[in-house]
Amino acid sequence: MSFRPEGSQEIDPAFKDEDGTFTTVHVNTISYAYNTQLVQPDDVPKSALDFLKAPFQGKLITTDPSEDDAGLMAFRSIIETYGWDYMDKYMDQKPSFVTSGHASVSNAVAAGEKLATFDSHLDDAAIEA
Repeated sequence: MSFRPEGSQEIDPAFKDEDGTFTTVHVNTISYAYNTQLVQPDDVPKSALDFLKAPFQGKLITTDPSEDDAGLMAFRSIIETYGWDYMDKYMDQKPSFVTSGHASVSNAVAAGEKLATFDSHLDDAAIEA
């Protein structure tokens, strides 16, 4: 059923159907995050390939892509860009997977328990490390 809420003309067209049958109400931005106290400037991840560097061995964390749709989309995007071979190399890094959501990921990075992630929500308050 078509529905256009008040103010719908202000919503970016990328987030709604022209006929009003679908409107996105929340957009989550997924980004890289790292602990600024523990990751050296030369090791700051600038692409997914950087997470394969030796300093990140055993120190990566992400949401479980079978439990979290945003995490799944992050993995999908990386695989589309770098291929399935990337996943073998990523798994060799011995990352931790959590099923308790992105806040757990952000908190682990902020606390220094893990060094970095490629699927942090930018609105997670803990990313102040």
